[in-house]
Amino acid sequence: MKIRIAVAIILSATLAYAGNLPTARQAVDIAKRRMSPASQDKVLRIEGRRSDADLRVREWVITFYDETRVNNALAVRVEDGQDTATKVQLRMFEDGTFDHFDRNFTGFSNKEVINLSRWKIDSDEAVARALKQPRLNEVQITEVRLILSKLSDGEVPPVWRVHLRARSKSNPGRDTSIGYIDLSAETGEVLRNETRLGKLLD
Repeated sequence: MKIRIAVAIILSATLAYAGNLPTARQAVDIAKRRMSPASQDKVLRIEGRRSDADLRVREWVITFYDETRVNNALAVRVEDGQDTATKVQLRMFEDGTFDHFDRNFTGFSNKEVINLSRWKIDSDEAVARALKQPRLNEVQITEVRLILSKLSDGEVPPVWRVHLRARSKSNPGRDTSIGYIDLSAETGEVLRNETRLGKLLD
């Protein structure tokens, strides 16, 4: 009986969250509650993971600049609409275009803080725009992962990077990552399309 009650509680909670999963902007508003007033608007990076069947993100990790913390940053995780954890954010070297490799050792810089007034395109719109790119309708998109950040220091707008996973419509057993699309979070313009459908269309 106890097991049945526990399962029912989990299912009801899951259904409740599924109907009200926050966008990135809404997740930031939730995460701000964990931050001091001085850091609430100093967003460095937003990452969305674990999308559902409707490609809505279930887990957001918002990294705030906070010079009182190790690496000058604190990450708040918002899962299914609830802030569930905070952690000191480690600096990770992601790709060969990173111009400030030294920050892997010295921590985040306030030069990386996003000007939130230039963030016009929310995550749901970013996904919608990405899915309109040529040929993506020829496959079934099964998962999205999003990252919002600035590509360089200074007064530049943030950029959405939308990573996509897809499966073949003719052979559903073939499922793979197909690359990413970069969009301006200020204008919605597609800046770069690095999707490769490859064998999914064979």
